[in-house]
Amino acid sequence: MPGKKTSQSALGSSAAVEDYLERILELINSKGYARVV
Repeated sequence: MPGKKTSQSALGSSAAVEDYLERILELINSKGYARVV
C-alpha cells in the first residue's frame, strides 16, 4: 500500500493526539509534574 500514512495509523487522528497533549498539559499545570504510568 504505497499511499498509506504510517503516522496516521500509529497515532490515530491529529485531533486525538492534540487532546492527549492538552490533557498532559492540564496535569502539569495542576500538579506541577506529569508521570508516565
